[in-house]
Amino acid sequence: MKRKAIVISVCFTLVGLCSSAFGESSYLTAWKTKYQTSTAETNISATTSSQCVLCHFNGTKSTFNAYGWAIRAQLGGATGVNSTVMTAALVAVEALNSDGDPTGWSNWQEIVTYNTQPGWRTGANNTNYNKSGTTTTGQNPITLVAGTLDPVTTSVEQLYFKAKPHKNNITLKWKTASETDNEGFNIWRSDEKSGEYAKINDALIPANGSNSGATYKYKDKSAKKGKTYFFKLETIDVNSNSELFDPVKAKSK
Repeated sequence: MKRKAIVISVCFTLVGLCSSAFGESSYLTAWKTKYQTSTAETNISATTSSQCVLCHFNGTKSTFNAYGWAIRAQLGGATGVNSTVMTAALVAVEALNSDGDPTGWSNWQEIVTYNTQPGWRTGANNTNYNKSGTTTTGQNPITLVAGTLDPVTTSVEQLYFKAKPHKNNITLKWKTASETDNEGFNIWRSDEKSGEYAKINDALIPANGSNSGATYKYKDKSAKKGKTYFFKLETIDVNSNSELFDPVKAKSK
């Protein structure tokens, strides 16, 4: 009986961000609770025992991908933290582009908007971080990593995206220089620049552009007086690929 207790204790000490043979780790559970609408963890692997590669480079506690390494830095290398501390660490790294994806999408955008991987890139563009302090660059994704790793960009060239407050609404205006196979647009809004964004248009705003681009306008009539909002413009192409542009800010009158 004593031997069994010791084995279990050692196993849970070792799991860290990773799942163990005894089930899902508390860290992964905290991640899933924080990002309930995301399918990023099942996109990388439908098997719970392999979902530890969401943060770990080879599925063990001693190695990390770029996203896991950023979380570890927030935790100060501590292990056995509770869900509150873990959630705070997740929030702290949301605005980062941990994997250095050339699209520039933040960890939050990859997780929530695109259901892709904040710690992995396609090709030999990954870094294996070891808690001993060594790093190995130029690595391909390991065999356990599957699914879509990076967001797919659309063929829309944006000239500007502006938000201007008016009485009873905030008017959003944007102009494109060119559009290729663009289906339309969505508007996303948040109370904080790096916070969680919610889509505010009921239906897709139809594309009017072509190779010469077009000008668009949308009124946010649900904005509360005196409150500051951040807005992101999303494009959707005919193949359902999407792309988010940098946020703009406005304070409603």
